[in-house]
Amino acid sequence: MLICPGGGYHNLFWELEGEEVAAWLNAQGMTGIILKYRCPRRPGDIKGEPPLGPLLDAQRAVSLVRSRAKEWGIAPKRIGMVGSSAGGHLALATATSFEKRTYERLDTIDDVSCRPDFAVLCYSGYLKAKDKDEVSPGIRIPAETPPILLAHSSDDMISTPEHSVIMYLALQRAKVRSELHIYATGDHDFGVRQNDKLPSSWTQLCLNWLASEGLLKPKSSP
Repeated sequence: MLICPGGGYHNLFWELEGEEVAAWLNAQGMTGIILKYRCPRRPGDIKGEPPLGPLLDAQRAVSLVRSRAKEWGIAPKRIGMVGSSAGGHLALATATSFEKRTYERLDTIDDVSCRPDFAVLCYSGYLKAKDKDEVSPGIRIPAETPPILLAHSSDDMISTPEHSVIMYLALQRAKVRSELHIYATGDHDFGVRQNDKLPSSWTQLCLNWLASEGLLKPKSSP
């Protein structure tokens, strides 16, 4: 699973939403690869809107991992993404922008599909249009969009839960397999840490969802 840390596209929360997520995935028998996409924003980026550069990096990363799947012992048809906050938007953008690569072909790696096989979005931002109950302009949901899991907290004041709710409704209308979990409390940046906050359960829900999609074999009982 490619990991997209959050940080508002200004920086990367490398430990909380990168290394800790990778350690959790590895403990579940999955390969976690942290994507170091370009930050901070570049001159010319529109304030308040996602920059284009990170999507280029993410598309290239999916193709690179898939092209090395045999070498790295990875199943080429079970390559997904998990993203937090702005990283959740990046995972969604990658999962819906596979029909046309956003940069010119560089080499044979770019001949390999950049479509992830699933995406997991945690407390994502940039999914909802400003002051409108609709998906952000520029987000299009193709028919072949892979399965999507969304998790959020009701009291998130940084990325309000409407981002995930509106995206879930849009995915449902597009007949994309999707699942949504909204917690009563939990704030922002809950990551994969296990504590007394409600979102601590999202990691197990994610594993159950992956198993239900045939993407992860359930652990056998001792």
